[in-house]
Amino acid sequence: MKKSILMTFSAVLALAILLSSCGGGAGGGQGDSTTAAGTTTAPVETSVIDTLPSADYGGAKFRILGEQMRDYYFVEELNGEIINDAVFDRNSLVSELYNTVIEFNIVNWQKGSGVITEQTLAGASDYELYATTHLYLGSNVTSGCFTNWLDVTGVNLDKPWYVAAANECYSIGRDTLLLFGDFMESNVRNCYTIVYNKKQAENYGIDGLYELIDSGGWTVDYFLSIIKDIYTDTNGDGVRDQSDFYGFATDVEGAFDSFSRSFGLSAISKDKDNYPVLDFYNEKTVAAYEKLYQLFWDNVGTFPIGSAFGHITTMFTPGTSVFANMMIISIQSDEMRGMEDDYGILPYFKFEESQEKYYTYLDGTFSAQTCPITQPADKLEMIGHVTEALNALSSELVMPAMYDVALKVKIARDEDSVRMLDYVLEGRAYSFDSFDESGFPFSPNRAIRQLLKKKSIDISSYYEANSATAQAWIDKMIDSYNAAK
Repeated sequence: MKKSILMTFSAVLALAILLSSCGGGAGGGQGDSTTAAGTTTAPVETSVIDTLPSADYGGAKFRILGEQMRDYYFVEELNGEIINDAVFDRNSLVSELYNTVIEFNIVNWQKGSGVITEQTLAGASDYELYATTHLYLGSNVTSGCFTNWLDVTGVNLDKPWYVAAANECYSIGRDTLLLFGDFMESNVRNCYTIVYNKKQAENYGIDGLYELIDSGGWTVDYFLSIIKDIYTDTNGDGVRDQSDFYGFATDVEGAFDSFSRSFGLSAISKDKDNYPVLDFYNEKTVAAYEKLYQLFWDNVGTFPIGSAFGHITTMFTPGTSVFANMMIISIQSDEMRGMEDDYGILPYFKFEESQEKYYTYLDGTFSAQTCPITQPADKLEMIGHVTEALNALSSELVMPAMYDVALKVKIARDEDSVRMLDYVLEGRAYSFDSFDESGFPFSPNRAIRQLLKKKSIDISSYYEANSATAQAWIDKMIDSYNAAK
């Protein structure tokens, strides 16, 4: 359904300034000032909106194609709920700043790529911005559907409201075609974390986790050492199932994938010209798969639930496991908010202590912003300015509301978990193949799931059987990209 956000603007700037002081945006205090009379005035707070260029686009429409998934695109009105109101304020501020009318067309998930293809083939310019799940954009990238963001005036990729690691990873050659920033909240909500039940951890003598993480010693070997023997046949029926108690509750879907990034694995690297290169089979990959087999199948303390995602929370919240892994969006669930026992939030553990930092996997449905190639050159300035403002104001308004308040206050139950969430976001890791993970044979979705579901670690045979297909995928990607330029 098509929705419009008109140029409504009240005293929202005051709220923007207030929220920016909570720690989420480019704005900051300028310190106390002293007048000529010697009296001290209150610190002056500035908003990121003051740093953005102004322009008047005469009430022009700025139309956004989005997908119904995990992003807060628009809301109808203020309702007193902090995230809702932050989204409303962001869109209203941007509309007022550039005298535009922001409109949204939100289609069903997985439909965005098809609409983009139709628009491009028809030479249509019905949208100024696509903001859709990146997972299915591979064919759109290689068929020339998008403008290089480096050619769009007003978009500065060095700004803190963009996700630098993602923008670098998904660039190809000289082009940055997919833009990742704070306007797409799924870049936070899709992050995987480890959660633990504090009461049960204490019962098993597990303590000092936060200090261990700070020291860099939170590794898969340490994790295995504390959970591998935790199992109780609660009902005494001799069957390992969800009614029993475990050290670690997980699943055999997204959880398999999630360890690929935390162990520093990626099947693709880049050459000197920023083109993708196959980089899967090596000593570390073999060792990582062996360790994952040990974690999932070779100890009594792990229970991999047969189905995915929400079933972990239904097992963790009653207190039937010490640890579990889940996305931030799952931590936001009513089940977790209503959990009786206190829990903590942790980053994923390292493969080995020498690893540079704790890496975080994002479920593949996080979103990218793309600029339609069909938009005329004289529209690119408006597209750049409005896109920049949407990301900047999201950084100042929506992210503090969601992260600092909704996450850090409503969800995280202690200050240490708040600090752990910073590790999670700082460690977000990406791989070039993820915008076509079902088509690339060495993506986590294909390689890890196929092997571990079969309880196999025969990486050598899998590589030999699929390396030619993987290389063909890369070659086609490069050839198609070059042909479309």
